[in-house]
Amino acid sequence: MALPVLKFIYNHSEVDTEYNFYTGNPNWREINPGVDTVIFTGGGIGDVDEGIGDFIANPTLASGTRSPTIRPSVASYVIPYTYVESGNTMYMVPLAGHTDNKYVFGIQVSGTIDGNMYLEAWDDVTFSTTTLPVISGTANGGYESCVNAINTLWAASINFGLVPYPWDGDTTGASYLRGQTDRIGVGYPLPVTEITNTVLYYNIYIRLETDSPTFHNTPVLGFRYLYT
Repeated sequence: MALPVLKFIYNHSEVDTEYNFYTGNPNWREINPGVDTVIFTGGGIGDVDEGIGDFIANPTLASGTRSPTIRPSVASYVIPYTYVESGNTMYMVPLAGHTDNKYVFGIQVSGTIDGNMYLEAWDDVTFSTTTLPVISGTANGGYESCVNAINTLWAASINFGLVPYPWDGDTTGASYLRGQTDRIGVGYPLPVTEITNTVLYYNIYIRLETDSPTFHNTPVLGFRYLYT
């Protein structure tokens, strides 16, 4: 076998539709690894929707802009907006987050992978430490990572064709991403013995706890797999 070719893609539309391996889909764009950045943003003071003080319940965000997220005073809070920054442009990923959408982020695999592929979160490109605040978590969150992700099709296959709603790190098939200890397999159906010429799908979001510190972190998401 040869090294598989991977294309990292995301759905920038509001239509929960898959990416065709052979013909593609105009609702999907490609992520350029090492160049493009996935950004979780919004929920700040400037994002008021229905009056002063309403920024937690009804945040809004002008397209293509960054905004700080205010730590909640009560309960935890999912950062509401996800973008992919490519060059001077930010493209919104409207289906991302704490939702039941299946076709949000994907990996087109051309070739063959032995066993499953795993999505992991690390401090940086050395893939050696997980000490950033967003990954190490807080006491209120049981010191679990704030980075949550799920293999949407695997979850669907064990729930009568429906993705659990709402899903979080406690939902079967989801995980708080932290290195190799806490990660998700993105292959399907289980058990995954081989992945060949297909598209794999996942969703991801950041949940802040009431005791989250002030931080601006840039963790690295990585995909681990074997091939021969």
